[in-house]
Amino acid sequence: MKKLAMERFMKKSMAFAFSFLFFIPAFSAYSQTVIPAAAPVNTVVPTVIPTAVPTAIANSPIATPVPKATFSPEHMKGYLGIGLGSLPYAGTAVDIRYWMDNNLAVDLMAGGTSNPFNGQDFNGNSVQVPDWGYGLSLGFKENLEEPVHDVFVQLIERLNYSQNYDEYEDTNEMTVTQNQIVSVYLGLGFEAFIPFWESLSIEGSVGLTATDTFNESLAVYNPNYYGTNSQTSSNVFAAGLTSGTFSILSGSVHFYF
Repeated sequence: MKKLAMERFMKKSMAFAFSFLFFIPAFSAYSQTVIPAAAPVNTVVPTVIPTAVPTAIANSPIATPVPKATFSPEHMKGYLGIGLGSLPYAGTAVDIRYWMDNNLAVDLMAGGTSNPFNGQDFNGNSVQVPDWGYGLSLGFKENLEEPVHDVFVQLIERLNYSQNYDEYEDTNEMTVTQNQIVSVYLGLGFEAFIPFWESLSIEGSVGLTATDTFNESLAVYNPNYYGTNSQTSSNVFAAGLTSGTFSILSGSVHFYF
């Protein structure tokens, strides 16, 4: 009995000792832990993203087109002109002029006519007879001097081509005439702008023209009548002085825009 009581006492003593040793470090760790008084409150601060300030539309170069400068005969670059001219076999022709620089312009001229009329074939039937002509021209103008305000002395170079076809038919014969003209013009001229309407100008020139003309003709006769068919052709070269006039039909007037 004493031995059993002694074993129980030893076990209780050892349990008490181990419990005491465990309690001391646990209490020390607890005493060193700092418990905050209150958890901090997380405050969300909004982020400001910088944005570009919109530019007023009125100040935008895209929204506000740059006004075109006031027309001035001394500053012709970029201007377009339209006028009336005349070419052989074409009659009145439209002339379009573009100023590539203040002193240099290119001219394009074209025109044509068509005047068919009624005729008769060898059997007396009514037929329509063609009669037409046209002309083309390419030229350059260069301002040399401005001796008087808004009056310019110009060097003019031009290449022209014209062609016509003329036919005649009746019960006796049919004739065809066809002509072609190639000409080169080199001369001096002037262009004067109207003081009260500077977009309008008149012009004239005098210079040397070299012309090469090709002529062809054909005649066919009714076999029921006497006559021998014929066909001829010729070539004529000529050179000489020519001059322009001041009428609208000669292309002396141009309007610029």
